[in-house]
Amino acid sequence: MPAIAFWNINDSVAAENICAFAREHDVDILVLAENSTSPFDLLRTLNQNAKRLYFSDIGHSDRLTILTRFTVSPACLVRDSQGGSIRNYDMPLGDSILVVAVHLSSKLWKKTEDQILASTRVARYIGDAEMQVGHSRTIVIGDLNMNPFETGVVGSEGFHAIMDRRIAASGARMVNGEQCSFFYNPMWGVFGDMDGKPPGTYYYNSGGEINYYWNVFDQVLLRPSLLPLMEPGCINVVTELMGTSLLTEDGHPNRNGMSDHLPVVCRLNELLEIEDVA
Repeated sequence: MPAIAFWNINDSVAAENICAFAREHDVDILVLAENSTSPFDLLRTLNQNAKRLYFSDIGHSDRLTILTRFTVSPACLVRDSQGGSIRNYDMPLGDSILVVAVHLSSKLWKKTEDQILASTRVARYIGDAEMQVGHSRTIVIGDLNMNPFETGVVGSEGFHAIMDRRIAASGARMVNGEQCSFFYNPMWGVFGDMDGKPPGTYYYNSGGEINYYWNVFDQVLLRPSLLPLMEPGCINVVTELMGTSLLTEDGHPNRNGMSDHLPVVCRLNELLEIEDVA
C-alpha cells in the first residue's frame, strides 16, 4: 500500500524527527513545506540501515522538499511552478500516478481573491499535466492555505473538490456548457471533534469577528479514478510521533520543537489496472 505524506514543518522540526515520521508511517513519497534542512542530510539519516532507499526529487521547487522511494528519472518530472510540483511516478505493481504537491500562499500575505485565482492557475496546470501524461490518476497533497469549503477549493474553475464520494465518482459535471472534472476531498471528515481527535490540521486564534480557530489547510484531493484504491481510514491526520503527542495540553499543535501544522498521511491500495473514469 503506497503511502504519501505531507508535513508543513514550519522550519522547526529536527531532521531526526522528520525521518522518524517517514519511517514510522512507512512513507513512500514524503512532501515537506517550510523545510530548510538539506535533502542530502535527510537522505543520509533516512537511508541508514534502510531496506528501501529514498531518493531526492529530480526537479526543483521553491517551497517544497520531496523525497521518494520510487524510481526517480527525468520522465517523472512534469512541472515545477511557484508553490507547486507535479510528478508522474511509476508504481511497482501497476499504473503510474500523478502527484501534485502544493504549498499555496498564506492568508497572512494574500487576499481571498488572490487565493482563488492561484487555485484556478494550479487547476489549469493539473489539467495540462493530465493531458501530457495521458491519464488522470491524480492526487493533490499539501498546504492549500484554504479550508475545504472555500471557493478556491470547491469552485468549478479551481480544484472542484467535493465532499461526497458518490457524486465525485461520476467524474465530472457540466458548468455553463463545459465539463468540469471533480476531485474528491476526504478532508471534510476531519472537521469536528466527535471522535476525540483534533478538529483540523492547523489552529489559529485570529481574534476577529469570524474566527474558525481550527482549519483544515493541509489536504489530500483525489481524482475519481483513484477512489477504488481508497479504503476506510486511508487518510490519517497524525497526532503522535514515536509515542509522543504532537499536541499541547490544550490539544493544539505543539509549536515547541514540532510544528503548528499536523502532518497528513494518505495510504492507497497497490495500483492495479483500473478504469480511468475522469
